[in-house]
Amino acid sequence: MPTQPGSFVGKKLVAVKLRTLNFGDELPDGTQARLDTKCPTVSEVFGKLPDVDQYQTSIGNGKEVVAHDCCIVAEATITAGKLASKDCTASSSAGAQELYATCFTSHGKHDVEEDLLSNLALDFTSEVLKYTVLQNYSQPWMNDDLTEYTTGMLLLGYHAAWSGLMRSLGNASEPVTIRPAEGVVFANIDRGNLYIWLALNAMLTISALLVFLVQRLGKTKTIRDPTVAALTVDLTEITCRGAGGLCNAVTLSKEDKKLPELVWKHDRNETEIGDSSVDGSCRRRVVFANMASSRVM
Repeated sequence: MPTQPGSFVGKKLVAVKLRTLNFGDELPDGTQARLDTKCPTVSEVFGKLPDVDQYQTSIGNGKEVVAHDCCIVAEATITAGKLASKDCTASSSAGAQELYATCFTSHGKHDVEEDLLSNLALDFTSEVLKYTVLQNYSQPWMNDDLTEYTTGMLLLGYHAAWSGLMRSLGNASEPVTIRPAEGVVFANIDRGNLYIWLALNAMLTISALLVFLVQRLGKTKTIRDPTVAALTVDLTEITCRGAGGLCNAVTLSKEDKKLPELVWKHDRNETEIGDSSVDGSCRRRVVFANMASSRVM
């Protein structure tokens, strides 16, 4: 058990196994692998490999060498320690007492803090990665880039080693303090303005009720359509010759001179509709002023 916390920032050599070259396997050039066959420079998974010498490890069956393991040794820059989290979102499973947090961290080297298990977890990483590959947990990290694969596997191995050590040492969980987020918008209500607003709304409500009562009690039909209102308005006082008031209401403006003038034509013949009880003066037609017998508009 470590006696004091620490961190690691430096370089380590990492061996990446590319394939096992069994003697008798067919190579891309059509030949078969033998004892003196060099490891291929093209991988089925990573494509063209870096132009470096590969390290070959012999594998025997107790009597003779039957295969080679092909590896590339890489120099990895590793930063291991503890990073302070921020912007965490805590959530829990249904019916569970444990909380799970999703946090964001910065990845600057100067932000790394010392941790009790940093160096110990780094020592266990290679052992953890060996069993990770044997259990085929490395498949999600496979891609066309050897550098990204190596980086992903180191992250996976380190976090698995750190988590396993924490559980083995009796620290499977850590106590945390959660402070609920506070609202950034606050309401400040002025009582005087509020009462004025309520009074105005109350007056509008009372006015609407009074208008409703007047419409219900009145016997005159209320015309709500603007077209019907225009057709039923009485223009006798402003269209008859010699009448006072707005005698020029039938004059068009300068911009409207291209249109013919319109006038009302009263129909006082009660027999045209076959019913003498109907006042013919209620019937009006809009006609052009310069056409004596215009069609109904």
